[in-house]
Amino acid sequence: MSEGGYNEEIKVLDIFDDKELLKLAIGRQCMEQGKQYKTTRSSKERFEVVCLVENCSWMVSARGIKSTTAFQVTKVVDQHTCYATNLESNYRQSKKKAWRAKQYALLMLRGTQEDLFTKLPSYLHNLVKHNPGTVTQIRTDDDDRFEFVYIALGCPVSSDNFL
Repeated sequence: MSEGGYNEEIKVLDIFDDKELLKLAIGRQCMEQGKQYKTTRSSKERFEVVCLVENCSWMVSARGIKSTTAFQVTKVVDQHTCYATNLESNYRQSKKKAWRAKQYALLMLRGTQEDLFTKLPSYLHNLVKHNPGTVTQIRTDDDDRFEFVYIALGCPVSSDNFL
């Protein structure tokens, strides 16, 4: 019977101590192959998964062993017939998810553009306060909408600081 560290490919007649270990092994295998699956049957007696891509032949089926919590693999179709057509689609979906996650993280970190504009006067005040000679100006239109910000840093250089 398999313990938690199952790292081999799943084969017919493999036995897992329980359904959770079987699911874990299937999940690992799919993760390594970069594939997704869906469960089509899950009960105390049977467990079946298929590729998430329609009409792909990949699947794993297992049956519960009577009077135990163990499951034995009864059928494996290990070849994905969706590989060529699904790879680009998964890549595009992953890229979109990553972009949305990045945008959400930036929003949480920085806030909205409106939030940033409300902080601009305070930022410019501190810039002038801590950088002598700095000049700043915020320009808005007649409707009090932001047009531009002007910043000229006054960075006095004294030779005494470097000797």
